[in-house]
Amino acid sequence: MADGGELQTANATVPRPRKRWSVRVARIAGIDVFVHATFVLLAVWYVAGVIAAGAAPAEAFLPAFYVAAVFACVVLHELGHALMARRFGIRTRDITLYPIGGIASLERIPSEPKAELLIALAGPAVNLVLAGGLALLGAAVPGLMGLGHVRGVEQSLLTSLLGANLFLAVFNLVPAFPMDGGRVLRALLAGSLERARATRIAALIGQALAVSVMVGVLVLGWPVTLLFIGVIVLLGAGQEVRMVEREVALVGVTVAGAMETRLDVLSPLATLRDAERLLLASAQSDFAVVDREGRPVGMLGREELIGALAAESPDQPVAGPMRTRFPVARVDERATEVLQRTADLPWRAMPVVDEAGRLVGLLTIENVSELVMLKAAHAARSHAVAR
Repeated sequence: MADGGELQTANATVPRPRKRWSVRVARIAGIDVFVHATFVLLAVWYVAGVIAAGAAPAEAFLPAFYVAAVFACVVLHELGHALMARRFGIRTRDITLYPIGGIASLERIPSEPKAELLIALAGPAVNLVLAGGLALLGAAVPGLMGLGHVRGVEQSLLTSLLGANLFLAVFNLVPAFPMDGGRVLRALLAGSLERARATRIAALIGQALAVSVMVGVLVLGWPVTLLFIGVIVLLGAGQEVRMVEREVALVGVTVAGAMETRLDVLSPLATLRDAERLLLASAQSDFAVVDREGRPVGMLGREELIGALAAESPDQPVAGPMRTRFPVARVDERATEVLQRTADLPWRAMPVVDEAGRLVGLLTIENVSELVMLKAAHAARSHAVAR
């Protein structure tokens, strides 16, 4: 992995895509920290609401400082996950703050229950330590607990921050994906169950809690924000199950066992018209462009082709619109490692090369999905026969 968020491939350096609607605000312990625009809007909305409620602009300083302090607490929470993950050899790509909390993007989720348990608990532990530190500070300095009334929270600054950290710790320990508590529950279950089964059980428990909360909003009049959280939990649980099922299905599978080998390719001298004919005659939607030695020098997808045909003559060579920077997989790599390595890169089809760098196949999202479904079908049949 090259510095600066770039992926070194067999023939190119592929920059990591920029995070949409996010701005990098810091780099801590070698990890980039991003703030999503919606987080900023929430902070502005909160401070504006305080002013609209009758506070003078000068009085809004304390609420603004409170928001910034909570922001720092969330960052420290995510750094707790990241630094604990580093102890287990897992790199964190970045940390992004959203209105519902922060996300530390780990390169991979640890498969060892102990590692996942400690990484998941590290974030809430940071908030509990911060809350304890604030409580000790308040006890050591008489009167500090009542200093600085934060409008909108209706408590002193120190008490508000203490409460915010306790909330962050408790809320994140709710046993539901994508919160830390869901991962804690899975890690505990995985001590005696298969990882996939532990994930499904943890996901079902989280989904049951989410449905209960949503019913409470609709029937009992609970705060509407809980409805939003319930939807996130439902979606997050499903996504976690699919991700782990893919992970389990691909255990021991190399790229050679997952790639597509019957494929059409293009020469750099081929025209857009040639590519158009190939697109219509083939089931492929992405084509590798190879040189005389059979090495991939470009990738041309359906979207690039259609865009080029709309703007240029069909007799123009494909070398113009083709992408020259793209991830490449080696035929002997493990499929799971390739997918982890390219998780945040935009690709649908990836050239697979041999030791000499010659094209031997394409790894596509569709092929990977089909392989996972086939593995699941075989596993279901084996389970039924065993009964």
